[in-house]
Amino acid sequence: MKKLAIGLLVLIAGTGIAAVMLLSADPWIPDGEVSKGYFTSGQYSVGSLDIDWTDQDRETMANGDFAGSAQRPLSGRVWYPASAGRIAPGRHPLIIYSHGFMSNFREGTYLAEYVATHGYITIAVNYPLTNYFAPGGPNLADVVSQPGDVSFLIDMATGDPSTALPGHVDPDRIAAVGLSLGGLTTQLATYHPRWRDPRIAAAVSIGGPTAMFTESFYAVTDTPMMMVAGDIDAMIHYDLNGPPLLDKDPTATLVTLQGASHTGFADIASKLLRFYDNPDSLGCSQIMDFIDPDTNPFAGLFEADDGVVFDPADARLPCDTPLPDLAMPPGQQQTLTALATLAFLDMHVDPDPQIRAGAFGFLKFLFERENPQVKVFRGPPSAVTESIGIPATAAAAATTP
Repeated sequence: MKKLAIGLLVLIAGTGIAAVMLLSADPWIPDGEVSKGYFTSGQYSVGSLDIDWTDQDRETMANGDFAGSAQRPLSGRVWYPASAGRIAPGRHPLIIYSHGFMSNFREGTYLAEYVATHGYITIAVNYPLTNYFAPGGPNLADVVSQPGDVSFLIDMATGDPSTALPGHVDPDRIAAVGLSLGGLTTQLATYHPRWRDPRIAAAVSIGGPTAMFTESFYAVTDTPMMMVAGDIDAMIHYDLNGPPLLDKDPTATLVTLQGASHTGFADIASKLLRFYDNPDSLGCSQIMDFIDPDTNPFAGLFEADDGVVFDPADARLPCDTPLPDLAMPPGQQQTLTALATLAFLDMHVDPDPQIRAGAFGFLKFLFERENPQVKVFRGPPSAVTESIGIPATAAAAATTP
């Protein structure tokens, strides 16, 4: 895989303007009037700053030829709503974005930039041992340390004046979002009985595994969750991780993107991989180099008392069936993911009941009506509207016939 990465870097460095064109992908704009308005109505410009934070109180375990460290270095980026070149005045909701296995903090750039235009601050970092260039090689087992990293990032954003974020972050409006292994991290940080952070007010798992979680896992807290899933995802099998979630957590939301791949959720797919018929053809060829088909990488990391059970019947390997020839274009997949994520978060963390009602109406009714590739499954409207504090009549008024 490192040879592939080096090859791509050489290609980019050696092709000048062509490389810039290759890396610049215009966002896919929905046809539907409401969806298009939701996608283009952000009032802020986007600012960003690179960060290099270190958790001095938690260690990084030994990994391969890496001896380990007494600290956990977390470098990445903050995206924020900008006004006059600075963080826009006022307190803004915060998203902690967690990247997938063998990825990096840039993975969710398209999402972070989009929600920044709508007033959200997003923090994403390279997790010490699951990012692409982890010392000793990417190691799935370190996912158990990542909920603590999420809490550390929240601490820094809400309480450390050196970050310039306290005063701009609303501590009552914090969400966790993640892709793949980052989706697992998000769920652990939100629901795990020992590792969860009660400050998280909403959670979004994008193509993240759920098969190992039981009903008791999600019953620990009533924090709302949404899963965005591709029904041809080659790595996190839809039939095991998508619809079964609703049996375990009837209040959860499942947004299914028909024809969406796993790799297509990553920012790089709409740039370097947008000419692939199915981006999972590349993703599968790389990830299996780091997975032992005879060993469960999560074995021994969790306890049944925590609501995490590994059933051999659910232990299918990634990429174990032939790939569909054609997947949804990554740009379209990412726009639909961004729309669903913003609507879900607005529905649960925005203080304005009218905005919550409008977001509910869009996600529950209009999103799939205007975008035939989308299917939205969630609990009864009355239960949902009650949980977000809006009358059902207000939600109904927010929709169109």
